[in-house]
Amino acid sequence: MVDEEMVDEEMVDEEMVDEQMVDEEMVSGPCSDVAATCDIMQELMRQSGQSLRVVTHLLLKTSGDVETTRAILLGTPGPYVEKLWRVADDGVLLSGSSESRLRLQRKYGAESVTRRLQFLQ
Repeated sequence: MVDEEMVDEEMVDEEMVDEQMVDEEMVSGPCSDVAATCDIMQELMRQSGQSLRVVTHLLLKTSGDVETTRAILLGTPGPYVEKLWRVADDGVLLSGSSESRLRLQRKYGAESVTRRLQFLQ
């Protein structure tokens, strides 16, 4: 299962992930991506028995990578735990410094840095 220390070290603000965050009756038309995201999050919660707070936090740390999030939630062994993004690293990435970006590429890999930058924008 999920290591609570991994999740608790940088928990998302309670208000951001309120259990009633999206009223399904209001999701339609151009908001279909929101509905699909809600469905994915509900499925992750059901599969893992974890709260919306934990699922949301892990999705943020994995740049929205659903399969990596699922693996972590289900306790599947893998190399991804060392690659979870930290809030401090997001700030460094967004600073735009090429030296800092190179440091992050060594830590996370070039592809992961590119994917994270796209995720944050």
